[in-house]
Amino acid sequence: MAQETENNDSLKKIDLAHKIRTFHHNSLWEEEKHFTWLISIILSAQIIFYTNNLLVNRDKIFFTLVSSLIGIFLCITAYRVLRREGLYFHTALSRFVKEYNSVNQNSPIPEVSEIANKPILRLIASFFTNKAGVRDGFQLLFLFFILIFIFNSVYIFLIFL
Repeated sequence: MAQETENNDSLKKIDLAHKIRTFHHNSLWEEEKHFTWLISIILSAQIIFYTNNLLVNRDKIFFTLVSSLIGIFLCITAYRVLRREGLYFHTALSRFVKEYNSVNQNSPIPEVSEIANKPILRLIASFFTNKAGVRDGFQLLFLFFILIFIFNSVYIFLIFL
């Protein structure tokens, strides 16, 4: 009877750890999705404004500079949010693996890496060495969008001045 109660408690812990891990996984996906959409809309609007022949150059410069600043701000925010939520997910995943392995000692899940997020240089290198995970890919995407917004600002400034 005591063994059955202990097993039931262990299964409840595994279930709770799994639900917490799933919550953070879903949160990551929603954040990745919504930030990517929003940044893509801003970038698309820049292209539409730039190619619009009805607008004067002053309006194109103003819109591109303002939207680039907003885009850079959103990219930095997205990058930081993704890293923070990634830390929460990593903690939840580690806890789930620990609880699961304590009950299923015959078929354990491999331990989770010690670091939740790669440092920036290692993150960039992981892209070129084909060792980037999904979350790494989104972090790199937001860093790349920052470069695009900076390039757009400099380009529009140089072209129309």
